[in-house]
Amino acid sequence: MRVLVIKAIHVVAILALCYGMSMGQTLPDKYHTVAEGIAELQNLVAANPSICRLDSIGYSNRDSLPIFMFKISDNVSVEEDEPAIFFDGGVHADEVLGVEVVLNFCGDIVGRYVSGDTLAQRYVNSYEIFVIPFINPEGHIVVESGATDWRKNKTDNNSNGIFDSGDGVDNNRNYDFGWSIDVAPDAVVPESLQYKGPYPYSESENRALRDIGMKYKPLIAVDYHSPTYGKSEVVYYNWYWYPSDGGNGMAPDELSMRHIGEAFAGSIVDDAGDSPYEARRALVNKGDFKTFFYGNFGTAAFVCEISDTTIQDTSLVDSICQRHLAGMNYLLRRAGYARLTGVVTDSITSLPLEAEVEVQQATSPDINPRFTRPTTGRYDRLIDPGTYTLVFRKDGYASKTVTGVVVTNSGPTTRNVQLAPSSPPPATPILVSPQNGAAFEDSLALNFDWNDATYATGYVVEIARDPAFADLFERDSTVTLSTYRNTIPFTFDQYYWRITAWNGAGFSGRSQTWAFSIDAGAQPPAAPALLAPADGFLSTSAHLHFDWTDSEGATRYALQIADDIDFGSVVIGDTMLTDSQFDNTDSLANGLYYWRVKAGNQEGWSDYSQVWSFEVSVDTAGIVYLIGDVNHNGQTNGIDVVYFVSYLKGGSPPPLEIDGFYPEADVNGNCLVNGIDVVYFVSYLKGGAALIDGHCLR
Repeated sequence: MRVLVIKAIHVVAILALCYGMSMGQTLPDKYHTVAEGIAELQNLVAANPSICRLDSIGYSNRDSLPIFMFKISDNVSVEEDEPAIFFDGGVHADEVLGVEVVLNFCGDIVGRYVSGDTLAQRYVNSYEIFVIPFINPEGHIVVESGATDWRKNKTDNNSNGIFDSGDGVDNNRNYDFGWSIDVAPDAVVPESLQYKGPYPYSESENRALRDIGMKYKPLIAVDYHSPTYGKSEVVYYNWYWYPSDGGNGMAPDELSMRHIGEAFAGSIVDDAGDSPYEARRALVNKGDFKTFFYGNFGTAAFVCEISDTTIQDTSLVDSICQRHLAGMNYLLRRAGYARLTGVVTDSITSLPLEAEVEVQQATSPDINPRFTRPTTGRYDRLIDPGTYTLVFRKDGYASKTVTGVVVTNSGPTTRNVQLAPSSPPPATPILVSPQNGAAFEDSLALNFDWNDATYATGYVVEIARDPAFADLFERDSTVTLSTYRNTIPFTFDQYYWRITAWNGAGFSGRSQTWAFSIDAGAQPPAAPALLAPADGFLSTSAHLHFDWTDSEGATRYALQIADDIDFGSVVIGDTMLTDSQFDNTDSLANGLYYWRVKAGNQEGWSDYSQVWSFEVSVDTAGIVYLIGDVNHNGQTNGIDVVYFVSYLKGGSPPPLEIDGFYPEADVNGNCLVNGIDVVYFVSYLKGGAALIDGHCLR
């Protein structure tokens, strides 16, 4: 069987290439296109899969282009209980320097980690570092096409179906915190480059960032810009909120934010080479990135305005990127000290809680409550050295106040807290019977018993065929007594069971997991009976579906397909099948075949079934096709690329199909059809290597 495979990370490259073909690229070659930037990150993942990962966190509002987030961490495939640090760029499409700075950072820290740099290794091992180079990918592609002053995304504001000057929303004005304050004419007129959108989070790009913020509650977040207007080479920290706009002046921990912002700015040398960047206090006057992250999570969030223009002379780009590494590395270093951290858990179950953590010396009505991460109960917050009082709150729990918490520059200060439920959930049940490891010949039902858990008003019974409880056999959450009898008859198999108690305050911890088996006197299963393909079947396909009866007590099956009746020449053999069916993925050559099956369990194998035969006769003679003619209209051109991309995104398949294979779409001749063929096809249309017929039809 030929499998069609295309990853999301190929889709964005394909779409960007298509844009480039149809509209042309005028952005200087020094700057990354969306396709080039994502390809560069893909290469880092391929070379360093243990510390690099690339995932889509959402899609752009109009063109549905993936918004990619690059993760750097030592256990990159695991969501660890570590501080999250965010860097991003490209929110304003014309401000392309931010993209270059964050992409350069990715390559630098990964390269240093691999080379043995101890600081880079400490950062990667201690934090989860997230980089979003293109927050606004569809806007960046507009700039690539030649509209180098385009700032917004491409939202169809007037719903006319045409991308025009009245479209687009400024993604850096579409967050909720501060959105209602932004009432200037340039914020409310759709034609303006600063249009804030019809309501907070109207844009999918902002919803994606909102969800990431809610999930990770980052310790540090930096949004890289370059000045379309306003001051250049500056770092903005949070905040001042005018009383006339409903605020109370300075941020509650404005000193901490200022000190970090000043040190961050002071680490970056300006383009002239004679001064550092300037740190300036920001205003709460719009729904922007830094206000959203600080106001909702207490994140040390900054906006960094790079250089003095949006698309800088290409001779300066490398120098600018290198000089910004010092500021980024300062923030990674600062994340390791003068930090409040800890885990909040339930005092009975020890499970993590999403609880409010208030620093009494750094709070005000202007900010939203700061909560722990829901999955780990972890809180993290940078703050100046000093002595603080922490208050922990959660609905349904007694609040707890911890005084005298001393924060220093020697490292993080950890205060783990357990909160007691106001009305405690029940205790964890203790299993009684059936005993762990018991074996039974009765395949119908069993009596399950456990102790009466304190405070319990009900129980959840779970019985599964695997210890991870992924393959549930039976689950009942309506049980009110500490005994149970299964309603579905057991078959011969190994089973696992556990109990969870509950009441109005919540759930207990899960009980231990015990196992039992139904083994029917420890006998091998009976031989299965063949079902399909029927004896003597003539197949015009090289791929067949094999089916046979279930044998009671069987845990596995062995299948043999041979081209001789004595099975001296087995073409396909598999002894580890767990289902009573099989589909061959490797094509069978034309000819006569014989097949048989036997069943097995821990006691041994059954006899083989009867032997049935079938014949494969696939006729591909006389089929005429044109390599690259994906839409099968007799021509090879760019329309075929568009058709190909549409198919890979779920559209109509190529019209010419031979036994599940599309020969006209296999343009690189490797007998597979996937996104690599599209890239090869685009390269060919731009003057690259010729299309290849791999002669893959059997």
